[in-house]
Amino acid sequence: MHIVTQNAEATMLEAIREIREDPRGYYIIHFHLSQLREENRSEFQLKIAANILNDVFRDEDGAIFLFRSGDIHALYGGEDRGLLEKAVFQLRYLFMEDALATNADGSDNEAFCTVYDMAFQWRAYNRMLLELLEVSTQQTLRERLVQRGMNREKELTLVQLAEIEDILQSVDFGLALRKQPICAYKKPDEFRHVFNEIYINIGHLGRMLGVHYNLTSNYWLFRHLTMVLDQYVLKTLAMRAALYFEKPVSINLNVRSILSENFFHFHDTISKKKKPSLVVEVDVADVFANMRSFGEARDTLHELGYRLCLDGLNSLSFLQISRESLGFDLAKLQWNADFPDRLNSQENKRLSEAIQTCGPNRLILCRAETKQAIEYGRQLGISVFQGRYVDSELDPDARIVN
Repeated sequence: MHIVTQNAEATMLEAIREIREDPRGYYIIHFHLSQLREENRSEFQLKIAANILNDVFRDEDGAIFLFRSGDIHALYGGEDRGLLEKAVFQLRYLFMEDALATNADGSDNEAFCTVYDMAFQWRAYNRMLLELLEVSTQQTLRERLVQRGMNREKELTLVQLAEIEDILQSVDFGLALRKQPICAYKKPDEFRHVFNEIYINIGHLGRMLGVHYNLTSNYWLFRHLTMVLDQYVLKTLAMRAALYFEKPVSINLNVRSILSENFFHFHDTISKKKKPSLVVEVDVADVFANMRSFGEARDTLHELGYRLCLDGLNSLSFLQISRESLGFDLAKLQWNADFPDRLNSQENKRLSEAIQTCGPNRLILCRAETKQAIEYGRQLGISVFQGRYVDSELDPDARIVN
């Protein structure tokens, strides 16, 4: 056992993700010491509590994590439930004069701690930890932004962009990444998981940073920001390749990012750890901004064994592109709720023909937020979907909205 005080929250997140495949025999005790009376939760007293736990679990697998909030999380890998009871008893005894530990009638206060059996409660703990991390990150960054006066601005400026780039250096980028499944239709209300898109939700990122302005308000500054974010995404995925590349994934990148040294470093790193099944998504606007650079990026991806997906297509732009000439492997068509009203129109007939030419199994209908979108896509021959409706079918209890 050892005590973790630096970046304890992020380190704990990595620790539980390492045991995700087989969490049996692991337990976590979450001591809610941040709720102690102020006179009982000094830094000195919390360190004493951490040392007591370290002594109880001295020869065991795991670690003691001292969070910035003052809470302590003890990760224990072993079969001796008696050690769990001993740890709770000793810390409760240490704070026995506090109402958090002991009720007025002398009985134990259940609010003092929570014990998680990770074999059954891994998901519950992971969700709780992510929520704690997001609140903590928002509070820290908001304080820094208020000090710099950034919270008063409403539109992205060059000065603010520089401030954001500086702040991003201290952010655990794993907390900014989201995951959304892309699935093949099997039969009514059943989908087969094909791969996950790992991406940054810009609204979520803005809330994490505590900003009060629109990150997309200036197109050119936002484009620069996305290239900065690309580098953080590549770095985070490379550092945690075993976690993110368990299953096939897709990531969004700018053409310039694909041609950067950072991308080749990313490739070298993940190739050593695990040969991933990776799809790189490129926005169609980025493609036509510089066709020569796009051609180089496309060839680079194919040489490295990755697939290319053309993103940002609507029903009009899809009719203007050719998979054969552009050389992409997959394409994303954005769902539009007005589509069904024109299902028998000449436009829809042309769209259906273009889908057949492209290859129905190479096209993904994205932003499919309703069952109507799935039914429409099926009528056009599309069999792969992405969107909130698919999310809800796969996990009705999910709390994160993509």
